[in-house]
Amino acid sequence: MNTHKWSRYSVLSMLGFLLLFQYQNCAPTPAGSSAIGDVKVALQQQGSPVDVIDQINEGKLAFATNQPIAIAAGESGGMITLPGTCDPDQSGATLRWTVRDEAAAELGEGFVSCQDGAFTVTLSKDDFDCGSFHLVAQLGVAESPAVTITRQCAP
Repeated sequence: MNTHKWSRYSVLSMLGFLLLFQYQNCAPTPAGSSAIGDVKVALQQQGSPVDVIDQINEGKLAFATNQPIAIAAGESGGMITLPGTCDPDQSGATLRWTVRDEAAAELGEGFVSCQDGAFTVTLSKDDFDCGSFHLVAQLGVAESPAVTITRQCAP
């Protein structure tokens, strides 16, 4: 009798599985369409402050130059202006920049804004002692390639 009861449950379970299997969707989405995109559009139309996080920001940052910047021994005053590019989709995002020494210890940091695919970091030449330093911009989880700034020491 107990075997009959279990066989009935097994048959019903298998039948339920087969009936629901037709609703399993493993097909790729059509080009230009995504469920996340549809949800975003619906939320925007409703004026909802809620948004969908669909991927991690990869950054896509770069300074306009990858050439080392040299500050002559005894040179004082003046500014170093380094323009860079960021993803235009990140317009308005805040980027963090850091200056690191040769041992990768952070010596300074600041924040700039990505506007229309561009940002600018401005540094004072007087902030650098003798030696080499690396300037890196960060947005999300990615970093830009480092720009080397070297202050030459007096002999």
